Amino acid sequence: MLGWLIKLCKSIKKASEFSGEFWLHDNSAQFADGDIGDYNHEAYVIESVQREYAPDEFGDGEYVDWDGAKAQIVEDYIESMDNEQETAEALARQKADPDEFTWEALRGLGMTNEQIEIAEGAGDAREYAMKEWGWKRLQGNNVETWTLTKGDMDEIAEGLYDAYNDAVLSKDARFNIYVYKTGRWYTDLTYAQISSGSIGLVHRVTDV
Repeated sequence: MLGWLIKLCKSIKKASEFSGEFWLHDNSAQFADGDIGDYNHEAYVIESVQREYAPDEFGDGEYVDWDGAKAQIVEDYIESMDNEQETAEALARQKADPDEFTWEALRGLGMTNEQIEIAEGAGDAREYAMKEWGWKRLQGNNVETWTLTKGDMDEIAEGLYDAYNDAVLSKDARFNIYVYKTGRWYTDLTYAQISSGSIGLVHRVTDV
C-alpha cells in the first residue's frame, strides 16, 4: 500500500502547473471553480436538472428561477385535474403538506425522486452527473469518472487538452483517474497513455 501512496504523492507534486476545476463533457472542459467563478461542480448540475423541467419563462434566462418554476408547475398540475373532485382532493393534499404536494407535481412531469433532490440542492449532484450523464470531474490533475471505457478515456483526453492546452503534453505532466463504479485509482498517467484510449496501458494502483 505504501508504494502506491508514494506514487500518488509524486504525481501530485508533478501537477503543480495544473489548477482549477472543470467538468469534462462533450469533448470540452467547462470551468467549474466556485472560488473564482459563479458556478462550482454542483451548481452546474443542479441548474442543468432545473432547466430540463422548468417552464421556458423560468429557465431561459441567465439563471433559473426554480421557486417560480415550481409554483407554476404546481398551478399547472392542479389545473390538469379531470374534475372538481380531483381538484378538491389535490388542493386538500397541498394544504396538508405543501412540500410533498410540490414533489407530487414534479413527479407528474416525469422527474424521479433523485432528480428532485438534485434540483433542490439536496442530492449528490457530482455523482449524479458522472453516473447519469457520463460527465468527468477534473480538479487540478485528478479526474473522477463513473466508468473507464475507451470512450471515457477519449472524453477525458479531449477535456484535459481543452482545460490545459499544450501543458498536458509536457513529459513531466502526470494525471490520476478515480473510477467511482469500481473504487479504483489509476495514477501517474501521461497524456499519451490516456489519449491512446487503451485500458491495457493504464496501470491500476489500488482499490479504495
